[in-house]
Amino acid sequence: MKNRNPIARFHLESALTIAMLLVLAACGSPTGPTPPALPGTPQGLNITTDGDGNSTLSWSSVSEADSYKVYHSSDGIAAYSEVSTTTGISYLLPFYGWYEVSAVNEAGEGAKSAGVERVEPATPNGPVATPTFTVPAGTFDEAQSVEIVCATGGSTIYYTTDGSTPIVGTSSIYATAIAVDPGDTTTITAVAAAADYSNSDAAVGTYHVRTWEVVGTAGFSGGEVSYLSMAINSYGTPYVAYRDEISQKAIVKYYTGTAWMTLGGAEVSSGPAFYISMAIDSANSVYVAYYDNDADRAGKATVRKYSFGGSLWTTIGGEGFTAGPALYISIAIDNAGTPYLAFLDGSDPLTRANVLYYNAGSWQSLAATRPSPGLISGASLVIAHDGRPYLAYIDGESGDKASASVFSGGDWSGIGGTSISSGSVGSISLALDHDGTPFVAYKDNGATASGKASLRTFNGSAWEFVGSEGFTPSTADFTAVRVDPGDSDSSTDDIVYMVFKDNQASATGKPSLMRFISSEWTYVGTPGIGVGLVLNGLDLAITGGSPYVAFGDGSCSGKVTVMVYR
Repeated sequence: MKNRNPIARFHLESALTIAMLLVLAACGSPTGPTPPALPGTPQGLNITTDGDGNSTLSWSSVSEADSYKVYHSSDGIAAYSEVSTTTGISYLLPFYGWYEVSAVNEAGEGAKSAGVERVEPATPNGPVATPTFTVPAGTFDEAQSVEIVCATGGSTIYYTTDGSTPIVGTSSIYATAIAVDPGDTTTITAVAAAADYSNSDAAVGTYHVRTWEVVGTAGFSGGEVSYLSMAINSYGTPYVAYRDEISQKAIVKYYTGTAWMTLGGAEVSSGPAFYISMAIDSANSVYVAYYDNDADRAGKATVRKYSFGGSLWTTIGGEGFTAGPALYISIAIDNAGTPYLAFLDGSDPLTRANVLYYNAGSWQSLAATRPSPGLISGASLVIAHDGRPYLAYIDGESGDKASASVFSGGDWSGIGGTSISSGSVGSISLALDHDGTPFVAYKDNGATASGKASLRTFNGSAWEFVGSEGFTPSTADFTAVRVDPGDSDSSTDDIVYMVFKDNQASATGKPSLMRFISSEWTYVGTPGIGVGLVLNGLDLAITGGSPYVAFGDGSCSGKVTVMVYR
């Protein structure tokens, strides 16, 4: 019978609760081991100074600590800033002032210790002037030669290049400029000493000279590639999509930080794929669109999606969803996560461009009109911040010149007249800046450029060249343009980049990257990056100011190589 006495029920439930607690105490929590506690606070901070004026901070070890953080304040009142992380229990001090220490383990950082002061010793002349560097610390595109100077006459400068504090009387004595070469990251620390002076505070400067480097392994795909497309997610992870000529299927690889892995563990397409295009949305879902040549699709478009944290590719809107074959495919995602697809519509009697968007479970046309008047042989689709789709294409109606349209007010309209280029173009790529200003790059076969690359932008009333017409030193193929927005919301900080197969003698058909700064085009690094020439595929993506270039690498039998400039 159910116990209806509330007092009796209370005592019964209390007894059961106590019994359960006793069981848990004996057997441990069912949710797993108890997480580690924060470490204790370092004690016994002490500063000792040797005969050369080198001061060392030491403290007692904390048993549960994995490492320690050392903090410095100029006067003990101003905010403390971290100056070192160490696994030891001592630290050679670079500055006068106040220091605190905390212990760290996997649970986090414990409380900081009480502060202790490194006091300037009493000397006839006070401290030596802090050394200075002739080149301000920073990141550079060219090798640097850094000199160290001290305003105190007769002083000796001791320095290190590994970030450690120099030891007066022991470390290297500065005599000649310090070279920082491409690829180097060098932290120079300098302390000056002189008779009748106390040692100077340390001068610290970190110098990095960017260079091109291979991401992971060169030629990491299974076979030669074509229809290469590249994108980078919000975490800075690079992805490449391509057709593998061995399997003939579409595949996506991503870089883990140590190796290139296949996204989803298998090919994206079930059969042969062409005209592959990839985009990543704000939630880091990866979309791949392609001409699906599986037996029952006959070249119609298929779009597949891989959600971040998922394990499978899913099909968006059905396999082979277009009415007819879809060529020159380009996919883009708007800020709301809606995918758009541009392509040559094989079901259209005029083989015009078409743009569809995915809505309510199906792919729908934006308008009854088409963005191109007739046949196209190349397309590049981008969605502006305000949601308007822009399409650049190679227009067969005008003799394969470059053209562009925008969808606004419920219809497509041409941008700046019929054609962008004066002659036919061999490739086309579109990018937008912060303000939605379009930039169109192409291989320019006009009389002036003769196969070199050109870039034009729309100034609101007309198309104008960025730099000069045909600005590359020689003919260019596989042109692609991107705009790096940097850290600002203003288009004045945008930097325009163009990658291309560089056919000048010094580059020998390798990929080159140029950027437009201070009203001129300059190479990023040297012309002709990498080892091999470009074979059938080249693309560009930028994150955190670092451009990534993916290409079919002739030195690796046309397999994919990705390089980054950083």
